[in-house]
Amino acid sequence: MFTSKIHQALVGLSMALLTSISVADVSQPNPGKQKPTQMEKDVWLEHVKKVVPMPICKGFLEDPSISNRFKEVNVTYETCLNEIPQLTDACVKGFYNKLPAQIDQTSASTWGRKIGECIGTEFAKKYLYPEDDSGSTTDAKSKPVS
Repeated sequence: MFTSKIHQALVGLSMALLTSISVADVSQPNPGKQKPTQMEKDVWLEHVKKVVPMPICKGFLEDPSISNRFKEVNVTYETCLNEIPQLTDACVKGFYNKLPAQIDQTSASTWGRKIGECIGTEFAKKYLYPEDDSGSTTDAKSKPVS
């Protein structure tokens, strides 16, 4: 069963990561010049896609309840690293038209949180608490993870 506590932990970990990705973090080194206060959404999204897998997966495994669930359903850190980019792409695609053309600190926090929630939820639904064809949550031990 997809418990509320696990869901909240997944969402919280994803939100913490993505809200920390700020506009300044993605700027190129620019000695002696002020970092930009905003950037194009495509530039920001490319950076998000590059940096999210490792911290999200590491964060999942640092949470005892999520780490235990990984073990129960035989999901590995490598599986997480391999799957987060696809989930990120799907989540970004779902929000893309709603994102502002320019991302600033406030919108990076807002949209980072929403994208992070999406990634965490989708990962949990697909790998930690998958449903069978009838819509019932299955024991993922019996369902191979590729």
